[in-house]
Amino acid sequence: MSNAEEQAAAIADQAEKAGNTTITRRPPRLVPVTELIANAKPTQWLVRHYLPQEAFGVLFGPPAVYKSFQAIDWAACVATGTPWNGQKVHRAPVVYINGEGPNGIKKRLVAWQRHHKVEIGGDQMLVSDKAVPMIEGGHLWEVLGQVDQMTDKPGLFVIDTLSRAFGGGDENGSVDMGAFVDACEHLRHEYSATVLVVHHSSKADPKSGRGHTRLKGAIDTEFCMSREKDAPALLTCTKMKDDREPDELGLEFEQITLPDIVDDEGFPAVTGVLLPTEKPAAAPRPMTPTQRLGVVTFAEAMDEFMTVRLEAWRHAFYAKHTGDSRDTKNKAFNRMRAALADGGAIIQPSEYVYQLTPNESRWAEVGEIAARSKTAGHNGTRPGHVPHDRTGTDRTHPFGGVRLSRPGHESAGGVQ
Repeated sequence: MSNAEEQAAAIADQAEKAGNTTITRRPPRLVPVTELIANAKPTQWLVRHYLPQEAFGVLFGPPAVYKSFQAIDWAACVATGTPWNGQKVHRAPVVYINGEGPNGIKKRLVAWQRHHKVEIGGDQMLVSDKAVPMIEGGHLWEVLGQVDQMTDKPGLFVIDTLSRAFGGGDENGSVDMGAFVDACEHLRHEYSATVLVVHHSSKADPKSGRGHTRLKGAIDTEFCMSREKDAPALLTCTKMKDDREPDELGLEFEQITLPDIVDDEGFPAVTGVLLPTEKPAAAPRPMTPTQRLGVVTFAEAMDEFMTVRLEAWRHAFYAKHTGDSRDTKNKAFNRMRAALADGGAIIQPSEYVYQLTPNESRWAEVGEIAARSKTAGHNGTRPGHVPHDRTGTDRTHPFGGVRLSRPGHESAGGVQ
């Protein structure tokens, strides 16, 4: 044992005798650069491209996006060495600090084993029967006393969830979050293990975890899980400190019935597992009132070829916009036009002509807006013009099925 290690052990013994239950970190050692780089290695993975070994990571998201199902999937794959969605997995014992209720995780683990036809045996994976307040050191030491009895040191700790592991602490407080980070770092360094924390997203920003920023600054890897109603979940890497971020991954929930686990009325338990699927389409961005006006006036100014001339569109927009000056209307029109183009709803085939993007699906409100415009008397032609009779034509307005005709002309010829 080195002098530094002996010193750390002595400090820990003194703290225990004094009843001090806080986490004690080993003293740092200064290492010459030549020695440091002589041991440089590529990233060693628990789950290739997703979970590095000896890392501190967070998996966050809002409720009901299958965060715990994903954490259990990773944990069970690591415990058994089962490849995860085609990615190589380094087998290692797992400790799962479960604070979300023991019955749910029991059923999920049964379902995982049956689906994968793999048994998690012996002490490959140990699960706590209740939450462990991580910032109250005495509770953590009690758990680590049991961990130290494992045949092999764990390679992965899962803490599900940060909120349940915080005890009476304040997630937004620097001191309490610092204590939580210290506890996780102790697990990582003491056992040379990866620590994965399941966490909730911020209400203000669903694309980030809630609480003090000390957590974000301390972690090596971070994943966000999101899900739209009735759609697959989306797993997105939002931080990978020392390697490239993996591609987004769609995950479908497959329901599994457990016929041998029944309630008092004889109904079987139902749970599920996550399986890879096509990445869900991006949710449509809500349109601003000005953009909605742009859609309505685009429909009014459009010709039979589903194109609109810039000045005709501008004229229709100015007539309906409530700006108090021509300059205000012009700025609003240009911002709206740029937003529709950036969103992919329209394209510009020539300098002064616009048309709809074929089969554009990202702007889900477009059809609804234009359908209401049609009901109000806007039929896809310029106001004041009578369209050609184009009975039998297949040309259909992509806005709510509005039929198009060449506006304002009684004779054949080119578009003006």
